[in-house]
Amino acid sequence: MKSRITLDDTRIALIPEGPTEATLLNMLLDANCFIFTRKDLITDGVLHHKYKTSHIFQDEFLKFTHERKLNIMLVQDKRTPFKLKNLYDEAVSNILYIITRPEIEMLYILHLDLYEDYKKACNRRSGGIKPSVYLAETLQISTKELKSHKYITKSITPEDLVIAIRTYGRITTKSIGENTLCDLLT
Repeated sequence: MKSRITLDDTRIALIPEGPTEATLLNMLLDANCFIFTRKDLITDGVLHHKYKTSHIFQDEFLKFTHERKLNIMLVQDKRTPFKLKNLYDEAVSNILYIITRPEIEMLYILHLDLYEDYKKACNRRSGGIKPSVYLAETLQISTKELKSHKYITKSITPEDLVIAIRTYGRITTKSIGENTLCDLLT
């Protein structure tokens, strides 16, 4: 599937929701799985998640001139406000929300072929169950361990991530105008 995200002649600020997303994004960048490379980023990698707060991002990255406009990509499980001062309108081409609903850990569930069991577990519990909690219970590890850099890099390969991302793209529907990780894949 061809991406509908166009980057033209821009630089990218890739901002994760947290450390788990950062680890997965860096793995996919290293394996050249995205429609952009590290050379297209404003730094040599995924930014720290503290930059998902717009005023912190502005203070650090928009107070100086860039050769090219920026595309800000926020990778998170829901769309949260990221409002920049009008002063910076000329520096930013787009603010793109890359939604990982309900959680990035859904990719593990698909990779481990636990999706049907996860859906059953959601139906058994009033209000459902978060993918990270389900995985921690199923794998009998803590959510802290599940989200750790060490566990992530040992438990899933970039190739497996791409398969899980594409699978998730097929089994879910997204809102009009919503972007997902699938839209970033080559």
